[in-house]
Amino acid sequence: MAGKILSALIFCICGFLFISVGSYLAFFQTKGYHETTATVTSIEGVRTEVDHKQFDSTVVYTVHNVEYTGVIRTHSNTSSIGKEVKILYNPAHPEEIINDARPLGLFIGLIGLMVILSSPIMVKLWPGEK
Repeated sequence: MAGKILSALIFCICGFLFISVGSYLAFFQTKGYHETTATVTSIEGVRTEVDHKQFDSTVVYTVHNVEYTGVIRTHSNTSSIGKEVKILYNPAHPEEIINDARPLGLFIGLIGLMVILSSPIMVKLWPGEK
């Protein structure tokens, strides 16, 4: 019985970790940033220290009738030159931009919620003493 309780606790902790990371990406990382649309002007593949390929997309965007150029890094090459993408900029320093990770954060948070809600079922099916 103690093994099943420990299993349920582990499932809940993992679920809360997913919800925490998802909440950070969806709500806290972007707090104070404003959304705008940018146009991709160039894409360059970059290798990181662990030999994973990432892509730096140079984008052009306008804030209060001033045009800015910035770089956003992604893990997949889903952009193309001329494509419009959503970015978030710091209104106090419009040259500071970040990727819009809110959809990813919501997805990760939902996974965490599903793990927590399914933990009683998983524990019931968990092998061991009854």
